[in-house]
Amino acid sequence: MIFLNRNGRWPNDVNDGVYPPDFAGYIPNYTFLTGPGMGGVWDWNGIGATLPHYGIAVRAMNTVTDLIDLFQEVDNQADDGNPATGSIQIVVRSTKTFLQFVLETR
Repeated sequence: MIFLNRNGRWPNDVNDGVYPPDFAGYIPNYTFLTGPGMGGVWDWNGIGATLPHYGIAVRAMNTVTDLIDLFQEVDNQADDGNPATGSIQIVVRSTKTFLQFVLETR
């Protein structure tokens, strides 16, 4: 959000697990590259992304059942409880599952 306010645009999209160069000065690269505590890798979906939203996502790796169950619990407590709507969504594209914290719908 700070980047958007300062630059008038969202940071550019990057592949999952890759530190976005636009994050420099906002989020330390070691924080992003360490990955989320719940498993998977961080993924920034910004300008140029194929997902329908801009925001930070957890790219679920290997078996995703436990991670999706955990994410559903986060959605129940912090959003609307529906993983298809709201600020916390599960987005499936081909063989990839993204657990997205939506900042803006495009």
